[in-house]
Amino acid sequence: MSKKNNDCAPKDARIAWFDRNIGQYFYGSWKPLDTDIEEMNTWVKQQNKKYPQIKYWVELKDPNGSIPKNIESYEIIPVTKSTGNDKSYTEWLAL
Repeated sequence: MSKKNNDCAPKDARIAWFDRNIGQYFYGSWKPLDTDIEEMNTWVKQQNKKYPQIKYWVELKDPNGSIPKNIESYEIIPVTKSTGNDKSYTEWLAL
C-alpha cells in the first residue's frame, strides 16, 4: 500500500466546544487517536448534560490539513492488537 493510502485516515482527536452564551468556539490540544475514544465520548456526553449552554464534541484531525471533522461523521471501530508478550492494546479505525 502506498504512503498516500496510509495517510487517508485521521490519526489525532481533540475535544471542541461552542459556548452559546458568548457565541465562541474553543478546542483542546490534539491527542493521538490511540487515546481511548470511548472515554472522550463519555466525558463529552456528561459535559453536554451538565452544561446545556455549551455544546461539546470530539473532532478528528484531517490528515490532509483540511477542517477538522466531528467524530459523528465517522464510524469508529476498536481494533485490539497483541504485542506478543501476553499484552494487548486498542487502536481505533475511523471509517
